[in-house]
Amino acid sequence: MDVLRTRTDALQRVTSGAFDLLILDLGLFGLDAHDVLQDLRRDGASAGIIALAGKDAQEDRIRALEVGADDCLLRPFSFAELVARIRALQRRLTHSFEPTLRAGDLVLDLVRHRVTVADRPIELTPREYQLLNCFVRHQGEILSRPVLADRVWGIDFDTGTNVIDVYVNCLRRKLAASRCHCTIQTVRGVGYAFMPGSSQPGQGVDHVRHRGRPERD
Repeated sequence: MDVLRTRTDALQRVTSGAFDLLILDLGLFGLDAHDVLQDLRRDGASAGIIALAGKDAQEDRIRALEVGADDCLLRPFSFAELVARIRALQRRLTHSFEPTLRAGDLVLDLVRHRVTVADRPIELTPREYQLLNCFVRHQGEILSRPVLADRVWGIDFDTGTNVIDVYVNCLRRKLAASRCHCTIQTVRGVGYAFMPGSSQPGQGVDHVRHRGRPERD
């Protein structure tokens, strides 16, 4: 269990797919709470979300459910009720869980941690699999190196090192060897963009979304 205290942390960590369930205290983010919920869903967060609201916040509860919360508890509530609602939501999520991610002819099996291209398996290391998972979840977006460091490695290491570039190049070679039509494009001074289909390096990056701060050349 992790505690995310800022809007930036919530958006970056939850949309990375690192969590199955989020308990969001609407009072933590003040007036931005419902915007955070809306942004999480817009950015593809699939985690279950239980919102917590004040006892006189019926309107907040209704709006939270409308913009993306799966459930909402009003204070005061018992810990036993919270646990029961978590378990109920987990049961619903289990039945609706999509066990694969797809990008063109590439398929990630999230249960077995296997990757195939046109039904042909690709052998990846655990870290390469995590990196590809992150790229596929955010296909069409530009991900900066600091964002990749946080989402794949879970730490803010020195981005002056080339460890991310090494893993990206290894992943590129394996995808190319498997005749995958997906590409990982380098966006100079910014980061990388994973593109499904037959995009060629250097094309299409003007039409993707940027996630993360620009880097120095």
